Order: sequence, then structure tokens, then C-alpha cells
Amino acid sequence: MNLYSFPPLIISILFLSLGIFVHSKSKGKKKVILAFFLNCFVTFWWQFSWFMLFNTKNVNYASFLVKFGHLGIIFLAPTFFHFHSYFLNEVKYKIFVKCYYFLAIIFLFLLLFSNYLINGFYSYFWGYYPKAGLLHPLFLIYIFTIVFHCLIILYLTGKNLKWKGVTSNQIRFLILGFFVYSTASIDFLLNYGFEFYPTGCILIFICLLIEAYAIFKYRLLDIQVVITRFSIFVSVYSLVLGIPFAMAFGWR
Repeated sequence: MNLYSFPPLIISILFLSLGIFVHSKSKGKKKVILAFFLNCFVTFWWQFSWFMLFNTKNVNYASFLVKFGHLGIIFLAPTFFHFHSYFLNEVKYKIFVKCYYFLAIIFLFLLLFSNYLINGFYSYFWGYYPKAGLLHPLFLIYIFTIVFHCLIILYLTGKNLKWKGVTSNQIRFLILGFFVYSTASIDFLLNYGFEFYPTGCILIFICLLIEAYAIFKYRLLDIQVVITRFSIFVSVYSLVLGIPFAMAFGWR
């Protein structure tokens, strides 16, 4: 097994576990919890696909996986907006949620039935990685539009609350976590031939830690459980993640 594939494997497990944990323990609004679970699930899909991609030497299987993994990537931004906007005000932002999902479906068709979004793959030192197609820059505009929109509505809501109270503290951590997660977009450079190990998995892991802290410290998503349960879980997997990641760079 390719040691470079261990970080995305562990991250995928952690996000799926967080999504299931929140879905089973939260007493919050069902639509908000569902949106959070969807975001965790597509993150799992993205990272687990890369785990499989980094381990294959079969070019036909790699051609399948680079598109299979993007099924998750396409829905990352809209599920983030879905969760954050419903957390703030479901009615006010519902039209935007529908619009962003509609655009995601268009990109999905481009992915599945053409090479305009993903056109083959590169062979890097850790394995294969998707190659950007002709319309991939348009896809990036779509993603960053959603990112900025999401950050703006979070900031404005916190400002309207004068950054006071429990909800404001929750929003602070949502902004911080989402901003850190968004920095994982540096991995898009790899789609254009820049060769460096995709560190996005580490950045989204930091986001997971931020969200976990907010869940237990500020009761984000209306969860009340003993903090040691999940903190031990995260700590153990952090160690499991760190060892192979360090080994992977040592084997380069």
C-alpha cells in the first residue's frame, strides 16, 4: 500500500465518523443536521477516492477514479453553503441553495459525459492526480463564488449580533473552520501540473478539529455529550494520521 495514501484514508474516516456522530447525537433542526452530514459525506467521498487513486497503477482504473472522486468535489461548496445558510436562516437563503445545487448538477453532467471538466490525469511522485479540462477554470469561479458568499453571510450575521452571545461564538468558529477548509483549494494547483503533495487533507483535518471544539465547547448543532469521548477519538486518529504522513515524506 502506498504510504502517501494514508492521510486521505484517515481523514475520510474521520469526516464520515463526525457526520454520523452529529446526525445521531444532535437535537438541532433536522434540515441543518442533514446538510452537515451531506458535507461530511462528500468530504469522505473526495478523500477516500484519492486514497484509492494513490494506490492504483492501473491507468484505466485511474481514469475512472479521477472522475469518481470529483463527484464529491463538485458538491463540496454547495453542501457547505447549504449547511451554513440553513444554520443562519433557512428561508432567507433557500433560493441560493437551490441555485448552487442546480449549477453543481450542470458540472456533474460535464464531468460524466465529457472531458471539459477533468481531462485525464498527471503522474506525480505519490501517484496519479486529475488533470484540469478546458472548463475547469469556470468550475473554480463557481466554487470561489460560493466560498465568498458563505463567508459574507456568516460575517454579516455575526456583525448583526454585535458578536455577542453563544450564537456569535458559534459563528466565529464556523468562519474559522470554513476558512481553513477553503485553504485546501491550494490542491487545485495540482490539476494544472504543479507537483507537490496534496496538503488539503491536513487543512481540512484542522477544520474538523475546530468544528469538534465548537461542538463541545459552544454546543454547536445542539449536541450535549461528555467531551472526553470524541476528544479521545480525535486524538487517537491524529496520532495514526501523523505517523504515516511523516513516513510518507521520509520515503520520498
